[in-house]
Amino acid sequence: MRVTACLFGPLRHAEGTDTLTVDLGPDSRVLDLMLALMATRPALRDLLPRCAFARDGDYLSLDAHLAEGDALLILPPPDAPRDAGDLDALASPCGRFLLTHRPLDAAAVAAKVAHPQAGAILTFAGTVREWTRGRRTVALTYTAYEPMALRTMAQIGDEVAQRWPEARLAIAHRLGTLAVGELSIVIAASAPHRAQAYDASRYAIERFKQIVPIWKKEIGEDGMAWVGHQGDTWDPLKPLELSPETTAPPVPEAACCREGETKAARGGLGNP
Repeated sequence: MRVTACLFGPLRHAEGTDTLTVDLGPDSRVLDLMLALMATRPALRDLLPRCAFARDGDYLSLDAHLAEGDALLILPPPDAPRDAGDLDALASPCGRFLLTHRPLDAAAVAAKVAHPQAGAILTFAGTVREWTRGRRTVALTYTAYEPMALRTMAQIGDEVAQRWPEARLAIAHRLGTLAVGELSIVIAASAPHRAQAYDASRYAIERFKQIVPIWKKEIGEDGMAWVGHQGDTWDPLKPLELSPETTAPPVPEAACCREGETKAARGGLGNP
């Protein structure tokens, strides 16, 4: 059978092309494709074992069977670069999940999850920091496989709804080149009570880093570098398990609602 391998990020850079045609035997699996590429494409040999594979917007295990004419996406671990497209903004049908080249508005994202039953709205914003491990950052460039990124963002929303049925989630991520201090991601979570909003928000950002194919290139004073977990195997099919240490602690009542202050003024929270 003949299949097409679609390359992204460092795979595309190493091979000098974005697609490869591969001939495989009958009843071949994803693993067979990976081994065939490792045997015939030396530049990809060390990268492929750390990548994820997808078809028609769904991640595949190495045991998944292939069919004649399949187009397989080979996705490196997140936080590696990909050529930027001409996307200005792309949103999910519900409007709560967004990819955009425009500056993010945290208040606008929070407004997408506001409703009369929400007693708490928690907004998380990730920003471009100036110093990382002693290296000064000038800018970050974010790129994505946009259709699948948006689909997996909406998937996170579905997972949050299953775990916390009363919670509502919105996520916006910036693409393109960002200066120090600019917002790269905004996550808003609403719920009747603040504990659910905290839990849903933490789950969303950790799950985002695990399954959403968005990559990052760091531009520093001394050059450019791909940043992220490039040395690790990427397994987006693995369920996310948050340890107790990574769960946001409860906020003491006295700390967030002293005399003369409201929860909304201290952190955007409504009823307890």
